[in-house]
Amino acid sequence: MHVARGSVTVNGVQLGEGDGARVRSEEALTFTQGHDAEVLVFDLRNNEVSELWA
Repeated sequence: MHVARGSVTVNGVQLGEGDGARVRSEEALTFTQGHDAEVLVFDLRNNEVSELWA
């Protein structure tokens, strides 16, 4: 995930503009305390799994 602008807390972790996070083994993402936030979330799981078995 990438915070394109603003700030937001994701699963208890504060992220600011330009921050990115690799999220693994989470059942859900909870976005709170957003301030003018624009967040991009990428699902790359299938690509990652195929790399592990290559």
